[in-house]
Amino acid sequence: MDLQKLAQARILALAQYEDGWRPEHLLSDGNFKLQKGRARGVLNVGLSLAPSDASGVLDVCPNSTPECKAFCLFTSGQSI
Repeated sequence: MDLQKLAQARILALAQYEDGWRPEHLLSDGNFKLQKGRARGVLNVGLSLAPSDASGVLDVCPNSTPECKAFCLFTSGQSI
């Protein structure tokens, strides 16, 4: 792991955030299970988030608990 590159990425991300950058789309309908539900007449969207420590740079969820991390579904299922 190149710590210098991680530090540079963190600085860039924080600068972009401070300048007002935000993701355009947080909700998705591209998940297979969501598409399957839509085919059955269920309108739905999903919000997929990474665990608090997945970035390797900063903790994106400082309020996470050991229980939350233990039951996280981050590496389960079929991601698209």
